[in-house]
Amino acid sequence: MVFAMWLLYFRGSLFPASQLRNRKIVHAFKMATFKHYVWFFLLRSPALLAAVVVYTTALTLFGVEASFLSLLGYLPVIFFAATIPTPMRAAAITFWVILFPENEGQMAAFGFVQHNFFILFNALIGLAFWPRAQRELLGR
Repeated sequence: MVFAMWLLYFRGSLFPASQLRNRKIVHAFKMATFKHYVWFFLLRSPALLAAVVVYTTALTLFGVEASFLSLLGYLPVIFFAATIPTPMRAAAITFWVILFPENEGQMAAFGFVQHNFFILFNALIGLAFWPRAQRELLGR
């Protein structure tokens, strides 16, 4: 229902006098067709579903019972919190504790370990591409 209203609004059928849809910041929504939204969903869904499986499995290693369905709702909130610029991604770690209040200690440890693994994994990816970046930037 909300998605249909979204499409109708940006197509100009809903609230035709509104000027918001003509602003540059929402230009992409005005240009997007239903097909674009379907492609976006198809491209993003496998990553989220894989994350749900990985995080559910990882939580069991910390003694926390979580269902796939609950994490399907929680993970977008956690990922959004991770975009908040805080030291050591404290917002994301805090949200793990908030969303699983019955396991505060385990969730704080999980959030900390998960964050450090994320940092380490990204550093390893960076090291793997370091020689190529040097060649391209320094012409070596």
